[in-house]
Amino acid sequence: MIKIITKHIPDNKLQVYFKSANLIISPYKEVLNSGLIFLSLTFKKPILVPNTKTFKEIKKDNGKNLIYMYHGSINKSKIEKTLNEIKRKNKIKYLSHSIMSWKKIAILTIDAYKEVLNAK
Repeated sequence: MIKIITKHIPDNKLQVYFKSANLIISPYKEVLNSGLIFLSLTFKKPILVPNTKTFKEIKKDNGKNLIYMYHGSINKSKIEKTLNEIKRKNKIKYLSHSIMSWKKIAILTIDAYKEVLNAK
């Protein structure tokens, strides 16, 4: 579900919106600087921004994994594509953590020792 909020959000409600969001979208075509992008990075939330020189620099320096860019006007297709990319990255991240966690490695190591000891 995509929910668009175009009204001003009071400071004391920002964390509620940011914590519940899967993606923050900045629909501006031209921006010299944006507090929204840094706020998104602070909350560790992915943000979709126009492909501008300013945002490219910010992405390069701060948010390679959280800043997504689009060309032209924003539309449903670009939003869905970005959400799918985020899901794919999160799935890979989850799998890499679950497969190679220290707990999993310890269990596999113990099982291997048990197998060797039982074979004798």
